[in-house]
Amino acid sequence: VSDYVNISGSTTLVDPLTGKTYELMKVGGIPQNSEKLYMEKGTSLSFLLGFQAVPSTVKKVNMRKPAAATAGGWDVYGIVL
Repeated sequence: VSDYVNISGSTTLVDPLTGKTYELMKVGGIPQNSEKLYMEKGTSLSFLLGFQAVPSTVKKVNMRKPAAATAGGWDVYGIVL
């Protein structure tokens, strides 16, 4: 059984204390938006995501992909910087 992975260009980092967002700027090693990489169950993928600079005073962020008309959203909470 295989499924696909990709990252949405609308993915952001969010400072949970202020609500300030940091936009995704660069992507490496994973398809974006409607492109798909099919992977077998149990395999892994290393990739890079580059966001706008986050101030050193920010200690934790959430990563967020807002829901869209064609797909659901997701959140990863409490990423320690």
